Formats: sequence, C-alpha cells, structure tokens
Amino acid sequence: MPAGTLLFPGAGFEGPPNATYADLGWTASGDVVGQKVAAGSDADRQAAAGKLGSGVFNSLIGAGDVAKGSLTSPTFTISRDYINFLIGGGNHPYASPNPTAVVLKVNGKVVRSATGADSELNWTNWDVREFAGQQAQIVIIDDNDGAWGHIVADVFEASDQPAKPVSDETTVNLLVNGQVVKSATGANAETLNWRSWNVDAYRGKSAQIQVVDKNTGGWGHILVDHIVFSDAAKEEANWLDYGADFYAAVTWNGIPDGKRIGLGWMSNWDYAGNTPTTPWRSAQTFAREFTLRTIGGQVRLVQQPVDNFSSLRTKALYSAQDRSVATGVQALAITPAPGQALDIVAKFQPGSATGFGLKVRTGANGEETVIGYDAVAGEVYIDRSKSGDASFNASFAARHTAPLPLRTGTVDLRIVVDTSSVMVFAGNEVVLTDQIFPQPSSNGVALFAVGGAATLKDLTIWPLKSIWAKR
Repeated sequence: MPAGTLLFPGAGFEGPPNATYADLGWTASGDVVGQKVAAGSDADRQAAAGKLGSGVFNSLIGAGDVAKGSLTSPTFTISRDYINFLIGGGNHPYASPNPTAVVLKVNGKVVRSATGADSELNWTNWDVREFAGQQAQIVIIDDNDGAWGHIVADVFEASDQPAKPVSDETTVNLLVNGQVVKSATGANAETLNWRSWNVDAYRGKSAQIQVVDKNTGGWGHILVDHIVFSDAAKEEANWLDYGADFYAAVTWNGIPDGKRIGLGWMSNWDYAGNTPTTPWRSAQTFAREFTLRTIGGQVRLVQQPVDNFSSLRTKALYSAQDRSVATGVQALAITPAPGQALDIVAKFQPGSATGFGLKVRTGANGEETVIGYDAVAGEVYIDRSKSGDASFNASFAARHTAPLPLRTGTVDLRIVVDTSSVMVFAGNEVVLTDQIFPQPSSNGVALFAVGGAATLKDLTIWPLKSIWAKR
C-alpha cells in the first residue's frame, strides 16, 4: 500500500466511541442520518472485512440492504496525484438507475466514480493529476435496496502512487520463464476434480507449478493433488442424470420443509422436434428430491422420487423374494394394462453372473427396454436399442451407462416406467432417464442374467394411477 495522508481528518472514519458520521465532518442523508460510525463488529462484520482501524462506512443498516442514503465529505483541496481508498459492497455503478457508488466531485461536478464488486473491501484508486489544486468532495451513495444493495468504504487518502487491489486469488499456475501461462482455480467445492492444460506449445521448456492462496474470505482456500503429464486431457463431469433425456433442470425455493425439489425437461435437442408422438412432444419428469450424500469419501448430489410419489401406487402386481435368476430371460407372469405406468423396486445379488437386471415394455414383436447391471464394468445401464420406434433419429437406439461400484454386495434399483419413458434410480447414487416409444401392447416384464446366476433378493411391482383425478 503506497504511503498517503487522509484527505481530511474524518476520512478514515476514526473517532471517539459512539461518534456519528456527522461528528467526523460528513453530511448524511436518508437512512444514514444520525447513524453511528460502523465498527464492522456485529451484523456488518463480513461486509466490512478488510477495513483499517476501528471504524468504516457501511450502509448495511438495521434490516440490511433496504436502507438508502448518502454521505458527503467536507471540501478538500486535491494536493497529490492519486486518491486511494477501500471500497466494497454491491456492483451498481453510478450511471445505473440505483447505484451503490463512491463519486468524486470537483467544483460540484462528478468527475470520477467507483462501485463495489459484490464483495468485501478492496483497494482502488483515482488518477486526479488533472484536477491538482482544485476543490473537491467525496460522496458515498446507496440508492439500492435489492441484492447487494449496500456499499462499504474506508480510508480516503491522497498519495503520489496508486493503490493496487489486493489479490483474492486461489489458483494453480503454470510458470514458464517466470510468467503465468496457464491457470486453474476451484469450483467452490471440497471435492477434487480433474483439470487439464494443453502444454504442447511449451514442450522442452523449463517450467514451475505455483499454488497461490491470497484469499481470506469465503472459499478462501485451495486444494490440489496429483499433478501429472498425460497424452490426453482428462475429462470429468458431475452428472445429475446419465440418461439421454434430462435437461434444463429447475428447483423451487421456499418449500415449507426445506427440501430441495426439482424436475427436468425429458427430451434431447438431437431429436426433440422429431419424436413420434402427437399432438404433443416431450414432457417433464416427475418431481425429485435432491440431497447431499457422502459416497466414497466425496460429497455427492443424489436424488430420489419425492416421498408422495408413492401415493400413486395401487395394489402390487407382483412380489418375490430370494429368487434365483439363471442365465437367460425369465418372463414374469403379469399382464399390466397397455401402456401402464409401473413403479418397480428391486434388489439383486450378483452371484456368479456378469450381468443381470430387468426388461420392461417387452412385446411379441421383440421390443424391450433393458435395465441392467454390468458386474464387470461396475455400471448400471438402460439399453433402448430395441425399445420401439427409433426411426426418427440415428442416435436414439443406444445404451446409456452410469458408474455404480458394488459397495455393499447388492444392487438396488428403483425403476419408474411410463407410457414413453423409463427412469432408473440406482443405489441412491446415480439416475438415468430415457424416452422410449414401444407399441402399447408391449407391456411385459422379465428378469435376466448373463454369464451365471444372480439372486433376486427382493422385487415389488406396483401399477401407478394417473395424477389426474378424472382418469
């Protein structure tokens, strides 16, 4: 921080206990009138983080961002090249309709302005050499009662050098010849995820890895591990749904019990306008509850059907326990109504089988949608390659997989089958959602195993009634 002197005695907001801004020479308006100098010690502690000394200006008054007002300094003479000060709070520039800003007035005219960065206090500066010797005032303005509708400011100084913002960087950098040529940062999460740099342009050059933490605020730390060379970029995504037909998910705020509930658009832009349905195309998924769960030492976002989805169940159509599933296909002796929606809960033990699961919407014409577990790959999948009409898009008839390690010795599946969709919730870890377009008469259900015998520990199949009361 360059050496400087206060523009006037009250420019650092330091004074006796219980002093008001007016006591320090400032003129207040609006909700700021009569307010004591903020100490940054109670409700305003975070907003005023980074202040110097005991006092600071903070327009977070009482109920927070609803307060509005201004603070105008006494007149002072511009005697040095720069004015340096700390500013924080909302990013609402002076020229915007409802600013949170600090402005410099010279001879009554606004000639410089600054606003926050939706952040805590940091240094900024104004080059005022062109106004040397002229009379000026500082005005701090809060005319915003929305999000980040406040401003924080401290220590207005005259200096011969500009103050530079303090870095809040948390990064991993690649240095070549002392210069940063590649950089990466976290995603405000404690989970380590892969990042990749293409460094082909620097092949043969000496380099260094630099880990930087200059942040003392929220998420002001960085985690890094296992930095290696590779011939290909490591790609990684935090999939919410591994199927082909779950997009543009939305959730709701303000649910009374605090749960996070949402749904997604059940389609895909590859074929959304061409699916073989009339008069409608595509639909929303049913509502799901999103929660956090620690899996394999990492916090993961998981989802299940909302609790009251089970209220749509009618009398169970089929139930079985501890049934051996030999290699091959075993059709179940049930006959759901054509296009009947089903809620299926199943638990398998792999045994000697390399694969096992259920086939739904099976028909005499060979149609089937396969929900299976590949014990060799540790994956659950939906195979819709024979699910019905796939003529409208070359990529539709496909197999979609999700990673599911065998953690407890069993594979738990909840499968919701509707007229033209199937959703698989597996192991309280992963979800797959796919559309299917079978004939209404393809309504069979079967068990299968590959490469040996599996054990069906538990299976219950419920028909689902319509959500519409008159159907």
